[in-house]
Amino acid sequence: LRADLLQSFKDLDPPFMRWPGGSFASTYKWTNGIGPHVSRRYSPNVFWGNYSDYDGFGTDEFMGLCKRLNTEPLIVLPAPGTDAAQIEYALDWVRYLNDPPTTAWGRRRAANGHPEPYGVRYFQIDNEPMNNGFTPEAYANIVNVYGSRLRQLVPNGTIFACGQKRSNDLGW
Repeated sequence: LRADLLQSFKDLDPPFMRWPGGSFASTYKWTNGIGPHVSRRYSPNVFWGNYSDYDGFGTDEFMGLCKRLNTEPLIVLPAPGTDAAQIEYALDWVRYLNDPPTTAWGRRRAANGHPEPYGVRYFQIDNEPMNNGFTPEAYANIVNVYGSRLRQLVPNGTIFACGQKRSNDLGW
């Protein structure tokens, strides 16, 4: 990051930083943002006209930023549905972040230069779920499914949910 931007972040002294954000969080392919930069990809942003986002700033870079700012990371897990593969994809990110280096995901993180678990405690289940066409009831089901599995991996973690962005929609 530019030195002036990093200083601006430091001046804010945030207790936590949330990433990724916006509707993009729902479709973020976290595995595209780990490993050597030469192997990283461009991911289409389906919510914002399908332009490509480069995954050069990924998980390890975000964790490094949080460390430099002495702030807690809040990871927004993609939760586009309750298929087993979708759930496991999100939970594998949690494993990458927090597993010891003796597990498959912990070894992968260590191979990327970060042998110690990050110890992330804050997780949000998706973001702006209304943009995925979810009803409040469907999203509540997703939160319950992901949340119960997340509790198994991070028993002392804090789980966040996201409601409707318009405060006058009391159904959310």
